[in-house]
Amino acid sequence: MEPPDGVLKVIATAYPLADFAKNVGGDFIFVTNATPPGVEPHDFEPTPKEVAFMETADVFIMNGAGLDTWADDIAKTIADHGGIVVNMEKQIHFLPEDPHAWLDLGMAQDMVRDIRYAFIEKDPAHKNEYLVMTDAYLSKLNDLDSMYREGLRNCELHDIIVAHDAFGYLGRRYAFTVHPILGISPDVEPSAKDLSDLVETAKSLGVTTVFFETLLSPKLAQTIAHDINGKTDVLNPVEGLTDAQMRAKEDYVSLMTENVNALKRALVCQ
Repeated sequence: MEPPDGVLKVIATAYPLADFAKNVGGDFIFVTNATPPGVEPHDFEPTPKEVAFMETADVFIMNGAGLDTWADDIAKTIADHGGIVVNMEKQIHFLPEDPHAWLDLGMAQDMVRDIRYAFIEKDPAHKNEYLVMTDAYLSKLNDLDSMYREGLRNCELHDIIVAHDAFGYLGRRYAFTVHPILGISPDVEPSAKDLSDLVETAKSLGVTTVFFETLLSPKLAQTIAHDINGKTDVLNPVEGLTDAQMRAKEDYVSLMTENVNALKRALVCQ
């Protein structure tokens, strides 16, 4: 669906970027998340019709770092037509082979600021409104960061097992170690030895919770949890929303709040 006249057409390649844009732009933008609900962004490939829709964006926000390689050609077309491309890979320093930088709440705030600059450049008439909305959202993210720091400050455990290798930024910022079942791409199955080694690691570290994700099958997490006589819980990489989450009006802040509460349970935090 095309935006009304006078409103910026904004395309984001992944859910968190679309949600950031919505909070920065308010009613002055019409934002579309290119990745459909319930689809893993690692697996998404746009159709020719979707590509044609994206190529007319006023502002195109992409993650880079291997998450949305399909977006490179679209970004070039948009830039050639006078649109603005915000490529987060060129703005912030990503961990090697880990595109999930939005899970670091400091980096998330940097992303929000980069989106603000793009909107002001494309639509300077509403600069003050963008500044006000950005400041209000940054305050929410800063409060969320404080919730993580306080909530994870005093914990009995310091290791977690997760479905795929998406949580390096969380672990680095809040001082716990992440042991993934799958790699960066959730399509690559682990070997029997990999799973056996992970079970032994979990037992040696006292880990009792194995995290799975809403957009991935929980079977491997359930198998490991059974083998360590533990339990499963959800840790969300915030790559996208399910239909149920959309109906419940979940967003980046609410999902990240659920994440910190899940981490506090798993790490046995006081």
